Amino acid sequence: MEDKELTIHEALNLAVRKHNKGELNEAEIIYRKILKVDENNADALHLLGLIAHQIGKNLDALDLIKKAIQIKPNSAIYYGNLGMVYDSLGNEEESVSSFKRALELNPNYEKAYLAHYNLGIYYMEQGKAEEALKTRLVAHFLGVHIEIPVVAFFNTDAFGIAMRSNPTQNRAVIELQGRHLARGVD
Repeated sequence: MEDKELTIHEALNLAVRKHNKGELNEAEIIYRKILKVDENNADALHLLGLIAHQIGKNLDALDLIKKAIQIKPNSAIYYGNLGMVYDSLGNEEESVSSFKRALELNPNYEKAYLAHYNLGIYYMEQGKAEEALKTRLVAHFLGVHIEIPVVAFFNTDAFGIAMRSNPTQNRAVIELQGRHLARGVD
């Protein structure tokens, strides 16, 4: 794919490195070359779909990621990214369904914290305080470091409702809130 002939695996690794460095055009070229050799390469389809999503071509992203899922239907990360695309398209129902499917397949997949985080937002908007609290806490414990910290949720009415509805979690939640406040997060 460059000076020497690469295996599909080597080409995919090269494309991912370029993709991670933000060299989207170069990564896209390599993904497309892989697909010319192996049109059913689920990873190349999925990653090409991610590029489409990153540049705002969400309908193309949807098509590519769905094709990848048809080939590799048990990939949690594919479903998680499909949820992000549906979210960008404003399709909340499909977004939530995709995030839930990703977590069913593998609750600890690489980007599970984003699925939990987005489900938490959805549940908050639906007034489902207890579910929102649970998903936001899981997102936090999985390492979410998003600009809207979990403590922002604690400052809502949903926090009080959730605390009253499940008193057995009160101590852990209050300790978590205290740690955030001690670090100056608000």
